[in-house]
Amino acid sequence: MDWSTFFTYLAQGGIVTVLLFLVGFVGSAVIAAVVALAAAAETQERIGRERIAARGRAMVARVRAGIAALPDVDILTPANPELSASMISFRTPRIAYDKLFGRLLGEHRLRCRPVSEQKLDAVRVSTHLCNGLDECDRLVAAMTAILKTT
Repeated sequence: MDWSTFFTYLAQGGIVTVLLFLVGFVGSAVIAAVVALAAAAETQERIGRERIAARGRAMVARVRAGIAALPDVDILTPANPELSASMISFRTPRIAYDKLFGRLLGEHRLRCRPVSEQKLDAVRVSTHLCNGLDECDRLVAAMTAILKTT
């Protein structure tokens, strides 16, 4: 298949048709992943991208407000929601970013990402549809607890 066929599939049937095309292209070994991806795409289309994005921005605003109130935390992500979307990166001189990542994951079961690129030495948190406001609050509480012990 060439790209024009791929885009024709996309134009005629949307994401589900493209995913089914990919099953035929790469084989049946990935059929479970393709079915899951199709279900995720349908869920996103049903809820609406703008609603999902608005929820992500609201969660990041909640995290930002809590983290900004903590001592010695530098928020690297711009405050403008158009520049931050559903992510926030921060660091503190009290604990190395990789140790902070390890404590958030190990002690508090919060999955984030250590960011060493460009010597940012920060932790990035990405919120999305699968996250809840309770997890935002748990992150702030975890940061509060970690900073008290460093």
